[in-house]
Amino acid sequence: MPRGNISDNVPEFEIGESAKFYIQKLEALAKMNKWNDEQKCVQLCMSMPKEAENWYMNLSEETKNDYGLIKQAFLTGFDTNANSTKIYETFVGLTQGCQNVQQYIEEVQTCGRILGKTDNEIIDQAVHGLGKQINSHVLIEEPKSMDELINIAKMAESAHSGDQRGDQRKTSQGHQIKTQN
Repeated sequence: MPRGNISDNVPEFEIGESAKFYIQKLEALAKMNKWNDEQKCVQLCMSMPKEAENWYMNLSEETKNDYGLIKQAFLTGFDTNANSTKIYETFVGLTQGCQNVQQYIEEVQTCGRILGKTDNEIIDQAVHGLGKQINSHVLIEEPKSMDELINIAKMAESAHSGDQRGDQRKTSQGHQIKTQN
């Protein structure tokens, strides 16, 4: 990755804004400040929000160090219409898989927030993609907030792993959590 500091006058790119317009602003600043291609690469990667971290980390070293390549990858990856469609497809297709509850719910939250989804929509999608055992316990509890969802799901996850050792636990509403092995 190119090294450097972000210029004071480079605004942070916000997911959902026009990638093409952002590049035009960046290039105008680059021309005004007489930046070379390496400096443009630095400014572009330093202006990325946290949500773009995975995108950036998946780029090849060659792309990260070549302004023409990173610009094209940026425009492709963050084109508003195409990007929203990709993020939506990811959002509705997410499942817990091998992730722990916390990681999975954070991933659903990130996609949901980028898409402008309400907490209730994010909760519904997160519950839908939880592992079968955890999902059934969360549905019984009917979480009303993200914090409740995380707490209930973690408790169910812990009980599920504990049941594999012979433990049993009760939920906040007194329901017995018992998983089938």
